[in-house]
Amino acid sequence: MAGFTNGKDVEHEFALELQEHQYGIRSFTTPKVLRGQQHALQVESQLTLLDDVVVQVELDKRGYTMTSTSAAHLATYLNQPFEALTSLLLAISPEFQQAMHKNLQSKLAALARSQGEPSASDPSN
Repeated sequence: MAGFTNGKDVEHEFALELQEHQYGIRSFTTPKVLRGQQHALQVESQLTLLDDVVVQVELDKRGYTMTSTSAAHLATYLNQPFEALTSLLLAISPEFQQAMHKNLQSKLAALARSQGEPSASDPSN
């Protein structure tokens, strides 16, 4: 979180990350700055994953951390910081991994079409 001087900067960064990952998240709350001196530069959001598991995620100087979950099988990931939101989501959600793969395939196919190259998913190949 280098370069962040206040909670609003962190809040904005978290919101951008969530928007960039919305293809693999069912829903999320607007990130909110946690109040209190001990929570300086700490922001949280509640995410509903594609498999309807609800997780609370915080962003602070350590990275992205899942602080609560509705799924017992994810307990091993509680309070474990991840450098990137992508890394956290890949660890806790197989459905996110599938959605990310489909999103990447779609972007690559669009790029290939824009360059006039047939895509791997093109049945005429």
